[in-house]
Amino acid sequence: MNGEATLRDGTPVAADRTYKTCTVQDLLSLEGNTTVITGGGRGIGLALAFAVAQAGSNVAVIDALLEPHEDFAELKNFGIKAKYYK
Repeated sequence: MNGEATLRDGTPVAADRTYKTCTVQDLLSLEGNTTVITGGGRGIGLALAFAVAQAGSNVAVIDALLEPHEDFAELKNFGIKAKYYK
């Protein structure tokens, strides 16, 4: 690294002036990542799962509940992989 600011693909920001057209969604995208959420079977944890799924992240939820809340199945509507672990 030479200390230059770069985009996720390694393109120097100043070189192509992408910063002028970059959106908040581009900057905060989680696409291609997997987020692990403990206690995500319901409540605040499940709300967080929906937020990161909307940002493009796959979701792995770990919880003590035997089954997650019924809304957990809707995470896949974001086009991501969602898996529940007890």
